[in-house]
Amino acid sequence: MKKNLYDMMKESTDNEAELAKSKPIDLEKRFRLADKLFDKHIHEDNRDAKKNKETQTIVIRDSFSFPEEDYKLIEIIKNKLLLSGKNITKSEVLRLGLLILDEMSESKLRLAFEKIKKIKVGRK
Repeated sequence: MKKNLYDMMKESTDNEAELAKSKPIDLEKRFRLADKLFDKHIHEDNRDAKKNKETQTIVIRDSFSFPEEDYKLIEIIKNKLLLSGKNITKSEVLRLGLLILDEMSESKLRLAFEKIKKIKVGRK
């Protein structure tokens, strides 16, 4: 479990208070004990960071051409979600569309494909 700095300091001072009640400790020993406690938490945080880094998604940047009415449709979808309290980016709209298309049967996907207008590929 990842702890913030406040929790680590509180745990350290609580440990020191407990030790002080039981017997006196020299300053050198107290520092070694504190270092050991902080090192343990730092190594745990580093392990967590490595795990998170391994599971990160690779993002690929690309560009697309859209007819004006399709581009307006993206804004309409964004506004619909905004009205329901969800802020969505254009990229997320496209990814959402991909998820929905992936769930379609091949026959429905072919029918949907026939409805789109063919556009000239490339830039103006």
